[in-house]
Amino acid sequence: MTPSDDTFLRLATQGDRDAMTELLARHGPAVRQTVSNELGSRFRTIFDEDDVMQVTYLEAFLRIVELQTPNTAGFVAWLHQIARCNLRDAIKGLTRQKRPDPRRQVRPASPDDSVMTLFEMVGGDSNSPSRVAGTAERTAILVAALAQLPRDYATVLREYDLESKSIDEIATRMGRSTGAVFMLRARAIERLREILPSVSALYGASRP
Repeated sequence: MTPSDDTFLRLATQGDRDAMTELLARHGPAVRQTVSNELGSRFRTIFDEDDVMQVTYLEAFLRIVELQTPNTAGFVAWLHQIARCNLRDAIKGLTRQKRPDPRRQVRPASPDDSVMTLFEMVGGDSNSPSRVAGTAERTAILVAALAQLPRDYATVLREYDLESKSIDEIATRMGRSTGAVFMLRARAIERLREILPSVSALYGASRP
């Protein structure tokens, strides 16, 4: 007899990746259809529902242990919510590209400036009696934190925020759409904000 969704969900929340894969295979197509219906023609030429679902599946694997309603209906609603957030982030990212953030109109003058900009963006404390010492410390913190991110998340932050490559260039190299890269960056920043406090504590870095 095929195990029920609730059985797979119980296993998935305990870290069983095969069970999570089965849940996504069962319920992902309906979520994909919802994304397809909501995407609209304006952005479909730039990214599509499969771009959204790739990032959604990655985020679901990372966050399944945080599921607050551990039943099938709760899981499906949660998966829809993640997908809609990813779709929204992609659209916001493309809109910002047309109206660039003032901080991005002039690229950081040096790698140190790039480190400080990213550190401040994710909530790090930029106030230090010595900027040179502070930058060195923050560089070590960011390197350690990036190492804890999924590879694609770390790649986007490293290449866009630290190396000042364009979204188009990164998308081409990664074989993804620009919309997918915007979604990856949004999720990467979110995860970095969660990781940074514990990594900072190891280095004695202060928090605001």
